[in-house]
This record gives sequence, C-alpha cells and structure tokens, in this order.
Amino acid sequence: MKKIIFLILCIFLSGCFGTSKPADFYVLQPQTRLSPIQTTHFNIGVEAVELPTYLDRPQIVWQKDDSSELKVSELNRWGEPLSEMIQRTLTGDLARLLPNAFIKPKTFSRDGFNRIILVEIDRFDAIEGKEAFLSAWWSVSNAEGATLMQDKTVLSAPTTGTYENYARVQSDLIAQLAEQIAKKIK
Repeated sequence: MKKIIFLILCIFLSGCFGTSKPADFYVLQPQTRLSPIQTTHFNIGVEAVELPTYLDRPQIVWQKDDSSELKVSELNRWGEPLSEMIQRTLTGDLARLLPNAFIKPKTFSRDGFNRIILVEIDRFDAIEGKEAFLSAWWSVSNAEGATLMQDKTVLSAPTTGTYENYARVQSDLIAQLAEQIAKKIK
C-alpha cells in the first residue's frame, strides 16, 4: 500500500514541475543587397570585434523602454558568441562590397594581410520594440600596424518587438558599417 501511495505521489509531483519552453536562437547574416565597390587588390583581415561586457553573453540584451534598465532574455539567444558572429558577418559584408579583395577573419598572426580592420563596439542593443543601435569605433591599419584611417560610426534603425526582426535589423546595421569602412578603404 505504501508503494502505491508513493507511486501516486510521484506521478502527481512530476506533473507539477512540467517543462520549460525551449530557447530560440538567432544569427546575424551578411546582406546580399550590397553593391560592389571597385578597389585595388588588398588582403584584408578583420580582427575579433571588441564588445562591452554587458553584451558579451549568449542571451540577447535589450534596453527596457528609454531607461538604463537592461532586459536579458533567457529564452532568446545568439547562435554563437556575439563578437565572433559580428566579425563573421562584417567579413561577409566587406567581401561582397570589395570583390577584388581577399577578406577573411584575422585568426592567425602569420596571415599575410596588408590591411587590418579593428572594430570596437560601444553599443549593440535596442530599445524594446522601438529602435536598434550600433555604435562602433573602427580603424584600418597596414601590415606594420600603422593606422591608416579611423572613424566612429553611429547607426540606428526602427525595430519591432520581435527578436527575429531585431536580428535582421542588426544585420543590416552591420552592413551599413561595412559600407562605411569599404568606402574609406577604396
């Protein structure tokens, strides 16, 4: 009898715990709409992108309203580390914009790049359901490490309250950053 009561109690308690909703994962993607810019042949390496610590996490981060409060979504995550995904997306956008150049992420110090792009992002988030932001310092240097050009890009675009739209808008903002860099390299 005790076994039957214990079994009924276990079945009852297992129904109380249930299962949680699985997480959704999002990626940034290079844009296919970019028009090539003619340039001379360069070997370009895109360094790992620097991010603020509050963004350096798998969860997608939003600003709540127009306040300084952040919303970190446990169920909506980036598909890979954000800095690597931005580096890969920016590299893809630059490759489309500069078809005569050899462009890849700079992962090995012995790669023979004659131009190196460094990007340091100040802001890569959104005000929930309103506007997405990308603010970045960037520079282009030669193989010896001398800075050839540097600039700051601040971009924004409207976004809806969905995470899928947010990832799409942020991909577009990275493409706009790539366009600004490509025009300067040209």
